[in-house]
Amino acid sequence: MSLRSRLRMLLPLILGGGLLLAIWAFGALFATHSYWRELERAQSYNARLATSLAYNFSSVVANLDVALRRSEETLAREWQRFQFERYRALDYLAATFTGLPQVTRVLVTDPSGVLLFDSRSRNLRGIFPLPRDYVPTDAAAAGILLIGPSVQVGDLSEGIGFSRHVLSPQGERLGTVTALVRRDFFMAVFNASDMGGTGQSVLYRRQGRVVETPNSNLLPSEKAPDWALNFLTPDGPCCAETRVGETPQPHIATYHKIEGFDLLLGVAVGQDQAMDRWREDTRNYALLGALLSLVVVGAMVMLHRSLDRQQQAIRLLSVREAQLHSIFTNAGAGIVLLGRDGIIQTANDAFARIIGRRTQDLIGINIQSLTHPDDIGRTETSLGSISPIGLVYEKRYLRANGTSVWVEVSLTRQGGSDEAASDNLVAVITDISVRRMAEQNLAAKADELARSNTELEQFAYVASHDLQEPLRMVVSYLQLLERRHGADLSEDGREYISFAVRGAHRMSSLIRDLLDYSRAGRGTAPLQEVDARDILEDVLQSMKASIEGAGARVRAFEGQALLTCRQSDLSRLFVNLIGNALKYRAEGRAPEVIITCEDLGSAWEFAVRDNGIGFPPEYEDRIFKLFQRLHSATEYEGTGIGLAICRKLVEGYGGRIWCSAQEGQGATFYFQIPKAGPVDFHGAMI
Repeated sequence: MSLRSRLRMLLPLILGGGLLLAIWAFGALFATHSYWRELERAQSYNARLATSLAYNFSSVVANLDVALRRSEETLAREWQRFQFERYRALDYLAATFTGLPQVTRVLVTDPSGVLLFDSRSRNLRGIFPLPRDYVPTDAAAAGILLIGPSVQVGDLSEGIGFSRHVLSPQGERLGTVTALVRRDFFMAVFNASDMGGTGQSVLYRRQGRVVETPNSNLLPSEKAPDWALNFLTPDGPCCAETRVGETPQPHIATYHKIEGFDLLLGVAVGQDQAMDRWREDTRNYALLGALLSLVVVGAMVMLHRSLDRQQQAIRLLSVREAQLHSIFTNAGAGIVLLGRDGIIQTANDAFARIIGRRTQDLIGINIQSLTHPDDIGRTETSLGSISPIGLVYEKRYLRANGTSVWVEVSLTRQGGSDEAASDNLVAVITDISVRRMAEQNLAAKADELARSNTELEQFAYVASHDLQEPLRMVVSYLQLLERRHGADLSEDGREYISFAVRGAHRMSSLIRDLLDYSRAGRGTAPLQEVDARDILEDVLQSMKASIEGAGARVRAFEGQALLTCRQSDLSRLFVNLIGNALKYRAEGRAPEVIITCEDLGSAWEFAVRDNGIGFPPEYEDRIFKLFQRLHSATEYEGTGIGLAICRKLVEGYGGRIWCSAQEGQGATFYFQIPKAGPVDFHGAMI
């Protein structure tokens, strides 16, 4: 295999491998790009979520701050009065926070943290100071204050406290008003945002965590990161930032300042959860890439197989082309490729040898210029009437030395879908000079044989007629001698005369049989379709006296058996075979003859079976020869020519005759005759 062919075979593998590499490289680039794009989308969504939550918390705290500010101003103005009119102070506080259902309790303490007023108890006063982490006591603190994590003090419910200091007009701290907000209220604010199943939020102040969603393990538990707490400083950056963290596990976190308050909101989501859609899309794209890879591999295999089959076809075509070229070059017959105009396009060496010229001298000349002048007209007629199946004819070519050569031309159209190629003709030319000479010699011999046969028939007829006449005269005079002078002759004399008469009669029968043998199969009657059953019936009717005289029983086949022959020939066959069955009957046993017929398709097989004396099997072929007898004339009369005549008649139709026998058990004679009539030795109809 050449390098080019090998590269051609490897081309599907190279292209397929390159395409697979391109598919997976593109897939990897697309996955990487989509990863960063999805991560950016997750960060953007987390930032928007933090902004939304910060706005919600800002609104809630602002409403609470308004109520605390109003309470702080009223308490500062009426502080001395409310000390003696506690019920009025409690009613005022209750009325102030009525529009805020999230506030569960309002407390007022003095500067040392001793409880002065409690919205839930009108009798509770100065019982005990509250814990430092519950009510702010820092006199320097201003504005709304977020105090401590959720605690449980006495009968206080779990909540988060928001406070403001009550200041006198001189700036002296008189006390602190604190509103306790339910923790679950903040949970409702968190839950109002679409945080997904894995989102986490935490509300921070400077001192640490205030409130959080359950299982908020992604954000710091004690306090926000320092870079995030900088948002709470007056000169710190504004207002939010999103970062990717690695501990305790990869996550996306956004910290957002709640404007107007010293609060910081943290929102986080696990990076694995945030990238779920990317992983699902990547998985689908990977499956698509695998499917495309399978398609590419399948196409690559199919293309490789197709190229392999094509390569095999090319190799086979090359082999066949080489074989055809070898056949064309080495063929014994001449092969010529002709155009429709008769111009020789190519020719092999065998054609050049036939016409005694060089091959290169034949190219480009018209083949009619090589044709014998007497055959040009017939050749042009043949070329004009060529059929799709071709044309075969005989003609003569002129050799370079002027002599002619008889050839047989087989002319066909060149195969192929190309119109130009289909207009070409292929001629196979065979030198038949020897055959033509042999045919001429054979025709001469046939004519000579026909004359000889005619003369032989005439001789046989004349000879038989001329021989019969002296024999009849001899017999007549011997019988006349016996009648006139028989009384004068001795017993031996009369016996001698009897021998002479029987010999003359036997000689006459022999001459007649010889004449019949010479004429067998050469009848002048026309061939016609006959029914063998009708002919057999006529034969049995004509032999009725012989059959009855022998006391024989004859059974013939039933049904039609149509064939083409001369009626006299088939009658002669039945007469001879049935006559032999009657003649060679066994002593003490009534003769029985059975004639059967079997259809062999193209021929009929007849059989004549008897229960006569039979004969040894080794004589089955000998009895069909001329003058061959198995018994003397004194035992069974006859000349030994009857079966020879049968054989000549059957073989004249292209059939065959044979027999099988056992001595003392009878014999069976078979003969086959073609249904369609006589055939020659090649199987062609005569």
